[in-house]
Amino acid sequence: MTVNQYFPAVSNVPAAETVPAPTLADAGPPSSRLYEPTLTIMHPDWVNKAVFSSDGSLLATACHDGSVRLWNATTSVMVRRFKAPDQFSVDDVVFSPDNSVIAAATSRYKPFAASLMVWKVKTGELVHETEYGGYIQSLEFLPMTGDLVSAEANGKLKVWNTDRWTFTEPDVMTDEWIEQMVLSPDGKFLAFRVRGRTVPICELRGGFHIVRRLRSDEEENRARCIAFCADGRLAVAWNRKIGLSNVTDNLPQVLLDDPGDILSLASCADPELLVCGTIGGNVVPVDLRSGPLFDDLLPLHDRRVLSVAFSPDGRRIVSSSDDCSVRLYSLQRGIRSS
Repeated sequence: MTVNQYFPAVSNVPAAETVPAPTLADAGPPSSRLYEPTLTIMHPDWVNKAVFSSDGSLLATACHDGSVRLWNATTSVMVRRFKAPDQFSVDDVVFSPDNSVIAAATSRYKPFAASLMVWKVKTGELVHETEYGGYIQSLEFLPMTGDLVSAEANGKLKVWNTDRWTFTEPDVMTDEWIEQMVLSPDGKFLAFRVRGRTVPICELRGGFHIVRRLRSDEEENRARCIAFCADGRLAVAWNRKIGLSNVTDNLPQVLLDDPGDILSLASCADPELLVCGTIGGNVVPVDLRSGPLFDDLLPLHDRRVLSVAFSPDGRRIVSSSDDCSVRLYSLQRGIRSS
C-alpha cells in the first residue's frame, strides 16, 4: 500500500522543516561505509520515538510537545499530525500490524496524568482514549491477534481487544518496575527491561507466563535497553557489555564489547546486525560476530539518541534525539537475511 492509498484526500500538506544531514569528515567514498546520512527533520521539542510502518512507507515520530507526526518516509513530507492534550508529552508510538491505526502513550508530569490514545491513520479520527494510573512505558501490537499490549511503570500489563476496546490484565509482572517492553519477531515472546539485574522473558502461548530471566554476572549492573534480533535471540545492553541469548535455553549469554553508554537499540533483517544509540549522541552499528563497527560511526546528534529503528526492508535507519531532530540514513551495503 502506498502513501497515497493511506491518504487519498490529503493534498498540499506542507513539509516540515528539514535541514541537510551533516557530512562525514574523512569518511571515504560512500560505498565503503555501512550507512550514509540522507535527511534531518527538525521538531519543536525533543523526539522520544521514531518508527516505520510495517510496509516502510510511513514514519511516525513521538514528540515531547504532545504530537505524533506522520511523514512520507521517502519524501519527508508530513502527511498528518495527531495531538495529545495540552502539556502532555508523547512517550511511545506504534503502528498496528496492518497500519490502519496508530497508538500513542501520553503523559503529563504535574499534575500527573497518563493516557492511551489511538487514531485511524487514514482519517485522523480518534478511536480510543483511556486514562491510566501510571506511566505507560511501552506499547506493542500482537500480530497474531491484533491485540495491543501496554506496559506501565508500576508493573501492570493491559491487553486490549482492539475491536471492542476492552482489556484484560495478566497477573505476571506485578512486582516489577517496567522500563521497556519488546516483542519477538515471531510474535511469541515479550521481553521486559525492569529495574534491577534481570530481564524477564514472557511466552504468550497459552497465556502470559515467564519462561526465563536473563541476569548480569556483575554486581550493580543493569540493563540499559533490549532488542530482539531477526533470528529470535535477545540482545541486552548491560552497563559494559552487550549480551546475546536464546530465549528458551539456559546457555550463558554471549558477550560483546559495548560501544559505550548505550541508550537505545534496534535490529534488522540481518540477524548479525544491530544499531545502538548512545547517551553521547552517536549512532553505532554493531556486527554481532565481531563487535561495534567504529569505522562506520554515524554523524553525531547534539544530545542523547532516544530511539533507533530500521525500516522493514533493512535499507534505512532512523534515529531520534532530545536535540529535537530525527535523522535518516540509507544502507550502502547489502544485508544478509535470516
